Amino acid sequence: MTAQKQNFLKHVILILAIIINLTATAKTPAVNSFAAYSPTDTTVTGIVRDVNGKPIANAKVTSAAGNVYTNSDGLFSITLQKGNIVAQSFFFSYDTLMTVVRSYHPVMENAMYDIVLEPKKCCLRDLPIGNLTKSKQLPSVHFNTNATKLSEDTKATLKEIAGKLKDEPEAKIIMTVYPGPTKPKEKIADKRLRAITEYLTEQEGISSDRIATEKKPGEGDGNNVDFKKQ
Repeated sequence: MTAQKQNFLKHVILILAIIINLTATAKTPAVNSFAAYSPTDTTVTGIVRDVNGKPIANAKVTSAAGNVYTNSDGLFSITLQKGNIVAQSFFFSYDTLMTVVRSYHPVMENAMYDIVLEPKKCCLRDLPIGNLTKSKQLPSVHFNTNATKLSEDTKATLKEIAGKLKDEPEAKIIMTVYPGPTKPKEKIADKRLRAITEYLTEQEGISSDRIATEKKPGEGDGNNVDFKKQ
């Protein structure tokens, strides 16, 4: 074989190699790093607090995986299984506090949230007494539906109110309940007023002539008792 033919064959082989390489590259799809992201399980954790930094127990956390509730320390944990690891929103809510929404994206992997729930504008009366020193409004107490016994949280709130009255010997308070339109609901409201009055007078030493009561059927939360200074 002549040198000219050998050079020709070398050029043909080189061209064929280049064509084969280009064809193989064209058939190989580009790798999308996000599309290739396929974790198994992901854990989303966090804590829910009020505006004073106090952990909120039983706050509801809603996600694509369903609902969970915070524990007594305000902590929650959600496991997102592979099918639920999608871009979504997490909703944090509790009673009369404003709902907070946070976005989640799969690239965040194991995310952690520190959530603060603020009072709704209609419920500023529920702020702790320290934030309302210059106001006539005092904190409210909340009863579970049809309950009339004082919970430990209610007693703690009443103790704060009693402390405020002791600091201002001339001050008086008025308690307001919002009974439903039936006789049984009105009786429940009366029992709540009586239980609170007895606690303030017998346990905290507040004179009964410094405590007044009123009823406003249907105007407010039927399970709340509101307080304000006269």
